[in-house]
Amino acid sequence: MRKILLASLAAVFTLGLMSSCSKDDDGPGPDLTDYAAKIAGIFKGDMTVALGEAQPGAPTTEKIYVTRTGENKVTMEIKNFTYEGMSLGNIEIKDVAVAATKATDASAAYKCAVTGKGTVSINLNGVPLTADVEVSGTVANDKADIKIVVDAAGLKVNVGFAGDKIGADTPDYALDIAGTYTGKMIVTVGDTPVGPTKQEIVFARQNENVVQMSMEDFSFGGASLGKIVLSDVTVTKKDAGYTVAGEGDVKVSLGGNPLTVKVTLEGTVEDKATELVMTINVPGVGDVKAEFTGAIEYVPSDLAELLSIEFADNAKVAVQPATTDGKNYTFAMTADATADDLKGLVPTIVVSEMATVVPASNKTVDFSQGAVDFVVTAEDGTTTATYTVSCVGKQTSLASFEEWEEEKLWGSPVGMRPVLSSGWATSNSAAVVLQDAPYKPVGPVDAGYKGKGAQIYSIDARTYYEALPTMVPALAAGSLFIGEFKLNMTNTLASTRFGALCDTKPTFVSGYYKYAPGDSMINNIGEALKDAGTDECSIVAVLYEVENEEDETLDGSNVLNDSRIVASAIMTSGEQKDFKQFGLELNYTGEYNPANKYKFAIVCSSSKNGSGYKGPEGTVLGARGSMLIVDEISVYSAF
Repeated sequence: MRKILLASLAAVFTLGLMSSCSKDDDGPGPDLTDYAAKIAGIFKGDMTVALGEAQPGAPTTEKIYVTRTGENKVTMEIKNFTYEGMSLGNIEIKDVAVAATKATDASAAYKCAVTGKGTVSINLNGVPLTADVEVSGTVANDKADIKIVVDAAGLKVNVGFAGDKIGADTPDYALDIAGTYTGKMIVTVGDTPVGPTKQEIVFARQNENVVQMSMEDFSFGGASLGKIVLSDVTVTKKDAGYTVAGEGDVKVSLGGNPLTVKVTLEGTVEDKATELVMTINVPGVGDVKAEFTGAIEYVPSDLAELLSIEFADNAKVAVQPATTDGKNYTFAMTADATADDLKGLVPTIVVSEMATVVPASNKTVDFSQGAVDFVVTAEDGTTTATYTVSCVGKQTSLASFEEWEEEKLWGSPVGMRPVLSSGWATSNSAAVVLQDAPYKPVGPVDAGYKGKGAQIYSIDARTYYEALPTMVPALAAGSLFIGEFKLNMTNTLASTRFGALCDTKPTFVSGYYKYAPGDSMINNIGEALKDAGTDECSIVAVLYEVENEEDETLDGSNVLNDSRIVASAIMTSGEQKDFKQFGLELNYTGEYNPANKYKFAIVCSSSKNGSGYKGPEGTVLGARGSMLIVDEISVYSAF
């Protein structure tokens, strides 16, 4: 490494010198020419560096800037000098003396013998370095031919420079794009992309408008090629940025064996940001495509999101993990699953780009002891987010609402009801007196979440309310529920008999819904209200204990507050234009005993306050035309 640094210094130390310069002078009289002014300008040419007696390396194109600072005094400078991929910044030597001597070449308009000794100090990555410099050569007719010997701690470095004075500075695009670019890389073998992964690519000035591209530890499909270095990458100006292009054979190592691959590179650089496409032809493998996006001033992402998690290859998972709040994910097992099946689940996890997650994706995770926290760390390494994933139990029923049949009361049709073994009923029979209503409280809809769904309406019944105030509320809120409907003419709330026998311990209810509130709120004395807000729907799950399964039931008057309730959950919602998943985790406030008898009910209503028509005068019931659609309602029970 020390030799490389010294070589770098040698190329720079052409500037740290004492110079003498003369005009052809065969005539009498003193030479009054200011040679500092005559040689001032920019010299551009080839520079070579050799260590000791070794052959010099390939020449690089460099510039020396000579500025007159006084009579026969100049400042010499190399700007943004680089060598072997190292940057030494701007190198400036002040007060270089220029003295006149006699020239021997009669054809020269002017000729200067350049000689001198001195020391030069530079700063390389914060480390000051000093070396002795001896220079000899000529500047004739705006051509420079200079040799420099650098002696640093006994190690001699020979530097040569041959160049011409140029009229104006010329751009060096290699300097404009040189630097280390940090970003992300996607590697594709065949048709399979992998990534993105974090990567660094270095553009080092190799020559004027030419850079060397290097990349550490390149790998694909578990195979590593190590460091890839592609030389002679040309840089071209285009619009506001630059294009880079190059190709060549690169020596790498695969599995410890030397290998030569062909590398093709093309891309753009603009505002210190780059987009590159690299094709690496690997013998026996074919083309490996690497796409890189990065920047010198790279800002790592602070996104730490768990985007999806699933157990794709496990047949015992009935419902894949989903979330209703963005942080807590739940999933369910099949009815025949056991607690032991929770021990060997392997989740596939997708997180924010460049983020990481613990436990890691595609690793075995034990869910048998309860919820598992997954911690996502953003690319910036400091931003984290915790997501909880848990099993809500076994899926013991699923209501898809695909099949419907005609529903009758006293032999007359009142609408349609779903055909389901879990015993779902509707409030359609309550609307038997509303034969002229434009639609029924409950019915099928083709545009469900999956196939058909169940559509539930709130009906403006004020026409019938005035004629039959004891039987018909001003607003007939539709309801779909587990249980049965038996019309009670004297107490219509008691007509909805919520619940069916349940021999498992329900823990969770999930499904999909969307909701459109109606446009006119109504109270229980039939008044239309302008400033009563908007309607909301409700979905309730309740488990209650019974002794006599035939006679005991809950209804619209006590479904939320009966003393027999041991577990319940409720969800209310305003407008929801697109289908959204809901999740109801049952909260057990009483002890569950598997030896006792229980009934379980799910109640879906298009107006959450629709049962309040027997409340105090002026109680707001809901809005006419409110519509709730539900689908794919699942019940999960404990193991």
